[in-house]
Amino acid sequence: MLLLIGMLTDAKRILKEKRNENANEKETIDQQVGLDDTVWPKVFEKYEQFLKDVRFQTGDEELQFTPVTEAYCNGQTAMIRNTAALADNITKEDGLNSVILPYFGDTSEDNWILTYPMCQLAVSDKVEEDEAKKKAVMEILLAIFSEEGQKAVAAGTSVLSYNKEVNISASPSIQYSQEYIDSNHLYMRLASTEIFGVSQDVGHKMMTVISRRAIM
Repeated sequence: MLLLIGMLTDAKRILKEKRNENANEKETIDQQVGLDDTVWPKVFEKYEQFLKDVRFQTGDEELQFTPVTEAYCNGQTAMIRNTAALADNITKEDGLNSVILPYFGDTSEDNWILTYPMCQLAVSDKVEEDEAKKKAVMEILLAIFSEEGQKAVAAGTSVLSYNKEVNISASPSIQYSQEYIDSNHLYMRLASTEIFGVSQDVGHKMMTVISRRAIM
């Protein structure tokens, strides 16, 4: 219990430090990048519990994609965090039947699926000044996000469409998560590089705290 209390204290202290840094950052750029007091304390509280549940050890934070995947394929670990596309590949290439499970919430009603946008497009606001260019851009966007366009982009891989009117065949690997997809328990990972950097910094420092206390 002392470890948990200490971890939460450290997480709150780190968050405060990052907010102070961001306050200074706002003076130099016209946009504040920070972690709010509503969402992120709960996020890091759950992350703390995760570190405890997986018995985080010194050096685990340095593990990269390949050794983690190899450990799974060699039967040294029961599950890893990855994508439906990789689950399909492992099933086909390694003969290891792999499926995607949801992130489990406090109850079955809270389970959810993490998704990543496949198409992220940027259009200059100057297009608005030219009707011909605006029309051309809209035609391109409509083509990309049509059913035919999304199927072409998917290229046979495991892809979910955010458009319910677009029907892309689901991968067998997501059969145990289908009910959460149907109920729209989908979270899209949309965030700026700055937010990723700040949250990663806090998370890494939390892991460092555990490593130091394990040594002590």
